[in-house]
Amino acid sequence: MKAVPFFSKLSPGGQILLLIGLVLAGTIFSIVLASVVSILVWGPDVLTEGALAGSLNLDFLSTYQMISQVGIFILPPLIFGWLVHSSSYKFLGFRKADYKHLIAAVLIIAVAGP
Repeated sequence: MKAVPFFSKLSPGGQILLLIGLVLAGTIFSIVLASVVSILVWGPDVLTEGALAGSLNLDFLSTYQMISQVGIFILPPLIFGWLVHSSSYKFLGFRKADYKHLIAAVLIIAVAGP
């Protein structure tokens, strides 16, 4: 027996509101998580010093941005697909990759790199 998603019968307007709610929740979650990770790694002063620390500030900002982007752009669509469709990967349009395309992408990245 296949598991039925929680919000499979939700109207399109309700699905949009659900997605907006998931994005907002992901934003709040990622901000809190990034702050906690930053405090644990660099200490509590990293949130209050601003741009005074130089390269430490760049490491902090890149970590903060990475965690925020995952929480805002990657997790909400995956959770949304899981909540409204029985196969979230099919709902999001994922399919098996052609190996020729993967090899071409790796070669382009290798050639374009410095």
